[in-house]
Amino acid sequence: MEIILKEIAYGSAEYEMTRALRNRIMRAPIGLSIYDQDYTFEVNSRIVGAFDGETLLGCSIVGKLNGECCLDFLCIDERVQKAGIGSMLLNDVENWVRAQGIPLLILEARVTARKFYEKHGYEAYGGIYLMEKSPVDHIMMRKSF
Repeated sequence: MEIILKEIAYGSAEYEMTRALRNRIMRAPIGLSIYDQDYTFEVNSRIVGAFDGETLLGCSIVGKLNGECCLDFLCIDERVQKAGIGSMLLNDVENWVRAQGIPLLILEARVTARKFYEKHGYEAYGGIYLMEKSPVDHIMMRKSF
């Protein structure tokens, strides 16, 4: 497997691949559809896919808001989770945030992913809550640069 990270244009065929992956991994298992939700804000986001040839294995979506960066999605195909693709995408996001001169990256992590982010130096803050678009336990996390 040779993983290549590639920036993806909003609305492109590859972008639609990220929506299908996110729907399959993060929405369908909890009875939701990403296609019923408004993600037009992603037009201003940085979208990166992790590809093995033409196959999308994971993606990251990060946006800027009020001088901060927020990781909106980090999604990895369940068949290759624990293969380092999430770490590869997260490192890419962090490098991009640093290049923007922004000293903080925040995210809303599923509680089940908390240890992954802690391993990468993120700290949790606040309490556990249900996110409106994804009603499973989440917690706010952040990392300073």
